[in-house]
Amino acid sequence: VAEWVQSGSIRVFDTAVTRIYSPANFEVLTLWFTTFLHHDVIVEASGLPAYVLALLSVYSIARLLGLTRSSAWFGTLAYAATPALLLAVTGTKNDPHMAAYFLFILALILNLLSGGARHTLGQSLAAFLAVMLALGTKTYLVHIAPGLLLVGIVGVSSRGGWRRWVGIAGNLLTELRRMSVGLRRLLVILILIGLTLGLY
Repeated sequence: VAEWVQSGSIRVFDTAVTRIYSPANFEVLTLWFTTFLHHDVIVEASGLPAYVLALLSVYSIARLLGLTRSSAWFGTLAYAATPALLLAVTGTKNDPHMAAYFLFILALILNLLSGGARHTLGQSLAAFLAVMLALGTKTYLVHIAPGLLLVGIVGVSSRGGWRRWVGIAGNLLTELRRMSVGLRRLLVILILIGLTLGLY
């Protein structure tokens, strides 16, 4: 990050550790926290978005597992006050981001399994983006992905079998069909606007 700031561009530079370049999502985020104020006074705040996402995910997971609000808040506050987490969040480490993505995806899986499939497309898109961001931050998502798959499999067996995932897939296809109709109309409107502007 310091090299990018000093050179004024995101580029590959000579270093003994070549693996630092890929993936680099967290480094780009940290760079943004450095450059938009033209100062590094809040560079250590780059872990805060992940911290907030993780806290919301922990609360959601607790509620989806049937805990009361007070118990969910207690669990969230316990997670929030973990010393190692606080040090990593304010120390420009990318591990809190990985934890946040993992917890967020887990919360989405549990929500889908518990019947919250009204916005299947939105939840699926959010999960996909979280997976991509996680892969772009640290590739060890590949190592923790089996745990997420196991939650989905165990959840399916305890909540109506595979028909639950079939229903979720059906909802997703229905939402995609609805969206495709809207996208086609939008495309026609954009083409008409483009033709109109092109004639002038």
